[in-house]
Amino acid sequence: MKNKLLFIVALVLTTVLYASFNLTHSFVIGSMSGSDSYDETLAKFPGAVFREVDRNTMNDGVRPLFDYRTVTAKDAKISGAKGKLILQFYNDRLMAIVFYPHNFSRVEDDLVADMGGKHRTGNLRYTATIDSSCRCVIWRDKFLESRMRKWIRNFS
Repeated sequence: MKNKLLFIVALVLTTVLYASFNLTHSFVIGSMSGSDSYDETLAKFPGAVFREVDRNTMNDGVRPLFDYRTVTAKDAKISGAKGKLILQFYNDRLMAIVFYPHNFSRVEDDLVADMGGKHRTGNLRYTATIDSSCRCVIWRDKFLESRMRKWIRNFS
């Protein structure tokens, strides 16, 4: 009986841990979500021309996969606003967005409404900020950033 109980507890814990690493994240800016892959994210910008500006991949079979890439587009559109878009990915998941609208003052209120406020944190995973000093919108998945820093600390 004790072994069955331990097995059930272990099974429940394993299920909970697995689910916590495979959550479907809430939408954060426009139609982009933190669970989107590289291809899914770029497909949400028809007509935008993306250029890869940074790529670092390590997959030697000894260490866990490390795949970091940054892409930019000059005329991407988010929430009806056109501007320069910078996307960062870690292991094929959207990790960060920096958006510089061409007309920041005109779209600031719309972007704030789209993001739910000037600063938002959801279960301590995400931050989204309207930054008037750089005239940009910044969104980061803090969980993915911490996973990347942990990989660098442990395996580089």
